[in-house]
Amino acid sequence: ENCYGGEHDDLTRTLMRLKATGVRFSLDEFGKGDVSLRLFRQWPIQHLKVVSQRLDDTDPQERTFMQAMISLGRRLDLEVTASEIESHAQFEEARSSGCHYGQGYWFSAPLSVTKFHDRLVKGFQRSSTE
Repeated sequence: ENCYGGEHDDLTRTLMRLKATGVRFSLDEFGKGDVSLRLFRQWPIQHLKVVSQRLDDTDPQERTFMQAMISLGRRLDLEVTASEIESHAQFEEARSSGCHYGQGYWFSAPLSVTKFHDRLVKGFQRSSTE
């Protein structure tokens, strides 16, 4: 269903009930699709994920737009994650732009439970041999 239609109020009430039980919500891929800014006020979102590949875009307006989204998230007391980090430059840009967290292949490819456990035991270090 389109969350902007009649189902919107029911969805908002359901999300608020879930939040009251301790569930935390993240808005994923912010900046990649159409998301109304009013959802930040209506939905119980605690975390915002932005697409980091746009942070190192050569278009200055695109970079400014992404930095504004990160700033908006921080000013609304949301945790901000830069997703899809694939290079050191994207990592540095995300960090300098104020992202709290980062995720992507630059850190690691997706891991099986066994490999994840091994990494926890041995310590996480970026590896190019996943």
